[in-house]
Amino acid sequence: MKPSQFTIPPEFQAELRHVEPLDARTDEEIISSLDVFTPVESEKNIWAYWHSGIKSMPGWCKRNVVNWSRLCGPSWTIRVLDNIPDSPNHALKYIPRTCFRKHLSKGLWRARTPANIARTFYAALVACWGRLCRLEDAGDGFSCADYAKDNILWFDCLNEDWPVGFREQSAFDALATRLDADPESEDLLQNRPNHTIAASTAGWFRLALLGLLLAVAYTLSKLDVAASITAFCTGPGSYSRIFATVLLVLNWKSLPFAWSVRIWHAMILHLFIRKFHSHTPDKLFHPVICESHVSIGEVDYRLHKSNSTYLADLDITRSHLVSHLVAKSGHLAARNAKTRFVMDPSNPAKPARGSFNIGIGGVHCSFKREIKPYQKYEMWSRILTWDRKWLYIVTHFVEKGAVRPRSWDAENYGRTRSTPGKPADWEKKIFATAVTTYVFKLGRLTIHPAVMLGGSGLLPERPGGWTSDAATNGGASELLGDGDTKRSEWTWERTENERRRGLEYARHFAAMDDLYGFFDGGEDGAMGRFPLG
Repeated sequence: MKPSQFTIPPEFQAELRHVEPLDARTDEEIISSLDVFTPVESEKNIWAYWHSGIKSMPGWCKRNVVNWSRLCGPSWTIRVLDNIPDSPNHALKYIPRTCFRKHLSKGLWRARTPANIARTFYAALVACWGRLCRLEDAGDGFSCADYAKDNILWFDCLNEDWPVGFREQSAFDALATRLDADPESEDLLQNRPNHTIAASTAGWFRLALLGLLLAVAYTLSKLDVAASITAFCTGPGSYSRIFATVLLVLNWKSLPFAWSVRIWHAMILHLFIRKFHSHTPDKLFHPVICESHVSIGEVDYRLHKSNSTYLADLDITRSHLVSHLVAKSGHLAARNAKTRFVMDPSNPAKPARGSFNIGIGGVHCSFKREIKPYQKYEMWSRILTWDRKWLYIVTHFVEKGAVRPRSWDAENYGRTRSTPGKPADWEKKIFATAVTTYVFKLGRLTIHPAVMLGGSGLLPERPGGWTSDAATNGGASELLGDGDTKRSEWTWERTENERRRGLEYARHFAAMDDLYGFFDGGEDGAMGRFPLG
């Protein structure tokens, strides 16, 4: 056994005191004495385990065992058990086999190592480097190849080539430097929204998402998935696990935080993952369709979808619609200091200040028919109208598959119908109808809905613009004529007529805002206060 390669630091040597060893044998004699079977005859025992036996221990481990013997002396019995069948210290010679479970896990077991954590970070660096390559078209001579040669260290790590270090500056600092030289502008966001993924919050989100996916994929590649599934489905308690899994899958919609996952999925999908839409103004009033079902957690005592749960579904479908339609203008408003998308009314020469936010002003829902447990349905949401402050959205809860659109505006999302007009008995296919008001805020400033819609290319040019009082006032009784315009051409008059038709319904909804005046604070008394409210 090799002697220790380390010495006691000088500042501690004066504090050392000599202890006479209770076992004066040599290291080799002590190690040899431990490689024999010793029955348990007293309570003074020191137990250790090394799977391949004491003689295969590293030197520092053997030294620890020898020191135990010298410090404790012969009154203590030291045993180093192993897993070698013919060894005198085989564990089963001291511990009955019945004390061991048949197995704690199946398949190949791999411990979590720091290398896996390092690989996750390296994956994020690779993702960042890939996004840097998107910046080569700035026209200023920046070369990713030269940058890699000068700043990135490459060497073999864990049998794979990974970028593991940077000279002078990190990839993220380099990315920020490149963006400072080519800052975002309104033209970039409106006309080249996907010029560079790293040019906005979407870029950082995609980088993080890509790094996460790489880490998950690498982790799964190191797991014995088949063995894990087999153990889950056949091991002790498998029936309970399978039943619980099926119950959770069928009712995932009612699980804690499921609503948060659904709402964030809607916003992240349209704001940070999908490309900005290229819809023309004639698509402004088209609906988006979201599919859902009634989970057991949404069923009331009458065994149908509880009325209160409609509002949670409305949150999801509205988020899809608004996030999809105003994603482009939303990015402009979120960076208003640079894009100057909304100017300050008190000082038109300066952009408005504050954080961009979208809020809900109110919801009204009218119920027509009940929805049974686990029945599937669709939510058709579209813009109803807008005024100087509010954007009104109408949502219809419709039986799944009862109605199909005539066509899709962009991608192919499924089957369509070829016959014009509404299907027979279409009224019986609608479960409920809801109206929601949205408001767009930049700090304390309210953004006119027409500004947000126009910033996303959804409004045609209109003489005098869309935000003047003349453009906002007017009802269905004052519908505008299209003149000699062809029916296939979408004009600002047609957009305005659709807005005014919807405004007639919205005004009745807006009148309910004054109902707060009916609250009298129990001026003439109250009936009582009851628990479990």
